[in-house]
Amino acid sequence: MTSGARDFLEARFAATGLALPAVQVYGSDVHHPKPAPDCFALAASRLGVPASRIAPGVRTA
Repeated sequence: MTSGARDFLEARFAATGLALPAVQVYGSDVHHPKPAPDCFALAASRLGVPASRIAPGVRTA
């Protein structure tokens, strides 16, 4: 999860030779990026777990 740009992060991972995580959430994926809970809720949804497991107190709609 990052508020950084997708292309920037992909380039950084490529430069290091690291694989991108299977689940990715970018600030542009949500209407209200960090510190709002939207990105945490989206990450939880993509991981298939309750939002409270990602960030205690965050609830999905």
